[in-house]
Amino acid sequence: MYYKFLLICILALFLNSCDASAGLFNKPKFKSGNGVTSVVNIDGRTYRLYKPSYLPSEKVPVLLALHGAYGNASFIEQHLGINALADKYGFMIAYPNGTEGVTMLMKNKRMWNSGNCCGVASRRNIDDVGFLTRIINDLVYNHSADPKRVFISGHSNGSMMSYRFICERPEMVTAMIGIAGPLTLNRCRNARGLKILHIHGAKDKFVPSYGGLSKKAKTGLYYKSIYENRKILEQSGANVEIKELPNTGHHLHEINQGARNNYSASLAEIIMDFIKNKQKQ
Repeated sequence: MYYKFLLICILALFLNSCDASAGLFNKPKFKSGNGVTSVVNIDGRTYRLYKPSYLPSEKVPVLLALHGAYGNASFIEQHLGINALADKYGFMIAYPNGTEGVTMLMKNKRMWNSGNCCGVASRRNIDDVGFLTRIINDLVYNHSADPKRVFISGHSNGSMMSYRFICERPEMVTAMIGIAGPLTLNRCRNARGLKILHIHGAKDKFVPSYGGLSKKAKTGLYYKSIYENRKILEQSGANVEIKELPNTGHHLHEINQGARNNYSASLAEIIMDFIKNKQKQ
């Protein structure tokens, strides 16, 4: 019994020290949607694809939603809570899986290679830009996604990965929503014409909105502030809107509550409103 208790304590400390995608033991409080989620395999890697039961046209808009470090596709699908809105507005949602850690404690805890972060994906220089490119091509050619209405979002390390992707493959994306994670590369090669919304908690201790070293995560990475992040992206031709949420931390459930407190809308509703407006422009 003692060793079981000790193991639980160690695991809790481990999770608290990580750049976690959200409170891993918080249960989702969202409607799951009326459609169907399937698992799609691409060259040995997977993503989850949510399709509403009714899609109004042959060419369908799609949102890629990337989990944070130590998360996975199932986790962000459950905790982002956007499937029901995909039903309402006729969107498909793709939830890609990053690279799994190598130890027992890292089972199904996954990372993205955003350039300088994070974990095994960065150390092994995993080609996640190539993986996301293959996902988008699969969505377009095999699932009727509209190539002119491809949106990407991510939380934490997933946001960092989304930024890397739009800087390297801007022609494949219509607009982006970053959540609690800036660009980790030192420059953005080209994001000309892209519309970006960045959402960040002002009291984020994992990836501080004001930049610098994390007070919680053990990455050793010096993060850009949300305003440094905007400057780099605007120099590359992007248009960046910032929503900094007062009294809000890093985890998805905190950001969702901060969104409700400040905008009377859930995080999912803010994301969907942004991409709905951008697909009309």
